[in-house]
Amino acid sequence: MHRIVPVIEWFALLPLWRKLAKKTPLQFILASATAVLWPVLIVAVVFDGDRQEPAAEGATQVRAEPGQTAEGEHVRVVLHTITDPWTSDNAFEEAPVGRRIVAFDVTIDSSDESDTHMANPFYFKLTDSAGFAYAEILGGPEPALNAISLGPGQKTRGWIAFEVQAGIPLKQLSYDPDASTEEAVEFSFQ
Repeated sequence: MHRIVPVIEWFALLPLWRKLAKKTPLQFILASATAVLWPVLIVAVVFDGDRQEPAAEGATQVRAEPGQTAEGEHVRVVLHTITDPWTSDNAFEEAPVGRRIVAFDVTIDSSDESDTHMANPFYFKLTDSAGFAYAEILGGPEPALNAISLGPGQKTRGWIAFEVQAGIPLKQLSYDPDASTEEAVEFSFQ
């Protein structure tokens, strides 16, 4: 409905334009310019909603499977292994009742040829199908992924782990080093 409003307004302004066209030359010029520009504005408004934004350059959302690579924000993330649930030999690293630990072996690769990338395990977020989001926990398999500054072409590899609700399917693993943009690296479980 919001797309039809400019068309109705243009037809409502048409009689006003005819009335002003009979006044002074300046009013005639302004009325003519309005009559010409208004249809252009209508076309822009009507067809603007149909335009789809192109995907961010290099940004991808891929299926969460071992061996998959996703890219975005001058970084590549390779998902090597998914362990769900991960169990530890150490009693202090066990998940509480009703929870489970999910672990991922990942590589972060800086694809920025002119700047450094600060790789950080806390840029990862895991979301389940119930809509709950989880931050990376300390602990899990070794070697753990550590925060490190990566120069052009450098990479780091390690494990990240999340403590999530037991029995709830996972939805998405994302890596977002810049929260001010929408270019997150995403692995989808669904």
